[in-house]
Amino acid sequence: MRLRRHANRTLFDPERKRQVTLAEVARAVRSGEQVDVTQAKGDKDVTGLVVLQLLQVEAASGAELPTKPLLTVLRSVLAKRRASPALKQLEEELIASVTKAK
Repeated sequence: MRLRRHANRTLFDPERKRQVTLAEVARAVRSGEQVDVTQAKGDKDVTGLVVLQLLQVEAASGAELPTKPLLTVLRSVLAKRRASPALKQLEEELIASVTKAK
């Protein structure tokens, strides 16, 4: 599944010519489908950002997440490059969601 993420954070499937919800992306990931998301303007890969959003939604719904490995990977990614404020905010929200779920 190849998606485009617009400035207003909506996801669009250009092949099917329609918007896609995070729930649909989650179903695709669960079924083993490869998901690639690029920014609509500039073609920047934002797959990781969408994956973080999915994790946040799953954590908020009470799903058990492997917290330590997820945070280790996230911190590694953040350390390797200058993270955007949005990515840092998602990290904080993920940590808060997981902490509440415990």
